[in-house]
Amino acid sequence: DGGNNWACKNPKTTFATLDCKAVAVSGNTLITIATTSTSKKYDKIYRRTDSGWEVVNMLFAKDKFKGKDFYVSPTNRLFTFDKTGDSLLLAYSDNNGTSWNRAKIQNYKKTGKINGIVRWKDSLFAYGNNVSKLGSNTNLIKSSDGINWQSVKKIGIGTTVPEIYSFAIKDTNTAFAGSTGGLYRTDNGGKDWHQYTAATNDKKRILS
Repeated sequence: DGGNNWACKNPKTTFATLDCKAVAVSGNTLITIATTSTSKKYDKIYRRTDSGWEVVNMLFAKDKFKGKDFYVSPTNRLFTFDKTGDSLLLAYSDNNGTSWNRAKIQNYKKTGKINGIVRWKDSLFAYGNNVSKLGSNTNLIKSSDGINWQSVKKIGIGTTVPEIYSFAIKDTNTAFAGSTGGLYRTDNGGKDWHQYTAATNDKKRILS
């Protein structure tokens, strides 16, 4: 009804509460990342089916999946990202979350972090911190298909590699990145970035 009324839809009624960290609609399938109130160390992915909710078994995660969010690409490829155990995770699904595969990140760094995915100039960009160690640590990786990812020029100035929390696109040349190092802007498609300063001329940590 356009958001006028809401109802609780817990995937498991035996759970007293669920921490639902992310939700997405892939195709016609509702999918969520949830943590039970009894054990918040790791997460599970739940899919809504005709017979109710089902738990998705992400085999390569070995029951140590931690999810931050979902992203659904224009081709309906579904992504999730964060950690499996103590290792960086970027995974994709081509069947609305029924099964998952691990994406291939060029020289990925185990301790890296991905905070989000955006589509820009016909490519996908994942941003975070220390995602790849190619050349030097980078906070931005790029893919044309979402399966194979390459490191691109980091967002930052000099040797600074801030953690990117948010990414906003204005047009094919202009984008903005909110980070631990403040707010950055590019006007040439990501080739160069410059840093905004606040009215007090101090660096500000931009979360979103």
